[in-house]
Amino acid sequence: MQTVIYIADTAPLQNEALFAVLYQKMPEYRRRKIDRYLVAGGKRLSLGVGVLLRAACRECGIPGAEEEILLGEQGKGYFKQIPDAFFNLSHSGERAMCVVSPFETGCDVEQVQKLDWPVARRVFSEEEQNWLRTQEEQGRGKEAFTRLWSLKESYVKATGKGFSDAPEKISFSFSEQKVILDRKEETRTFSFFEPDLQDGYRYVCCLINAPPDAEKKVRQCDLTSPQFL
Repeated sequence: MQTVIYIADTAPLQNEALFAVLYQKMPEYRRRKIDRYLVAGGKRLSLGVGVLLRAACRECGIPGAEEEILLGEQGKGYFKQIPDAFFNLSHSGERAMCVVSPFETGCDVEQVQKLDWPVARRVFSEEEQNWLRTQEEQGRGKEAFTRLWSLKESYVKATGKGFSDAPEKISFSFSEQKVILDRKEETRTFSFFEPDLQDGYRYVCCLINAPPDAEKKVRQCDLTSPQFL
């Protein structure tokens, strides 16, 4: 089993007929999640990640796994009967993301937004803020801010701790495009994969204790394709 990152544009789910068909294919717990959203965009995103997880389980040879999911203390999902397979979900804007992997994983997708310094000062380390200022001076502030946020999100989702783990104590730096995590009490290894689809979004996949040569594949999915119906 390899790590596969599934990414989809959820805009096609604005089609009510397509939404209804895919909704009916979801397990009951996912329908409840979808129904809890009050706005149509949220419903599309929740359905989108559900569709991707269903397809990922089928393609990875674990059909039905998406119907039997346990939740950790911070809400991270696990396959009930499959201890050697892991998944994580994320969505933002009009994008849905799903990762299935033989390694503990966390993922995050974020639509690139303006640089929010009040947030940066609250959740970024001093070193990260210095790097962010340099990026802002070079006209890359929005992208850099979103990148740091996505890296932190993917990390805390991989660990299953959420932001109960103080985000400002998790510090990232960069060397020749390599992501370096400064987390002194961590004995595990963390690797980060950042697919760049040039679509106005940042995508990050975090893997725990994966070997350097662990294979990773990105699949851009069309939710109107017959394979999802």
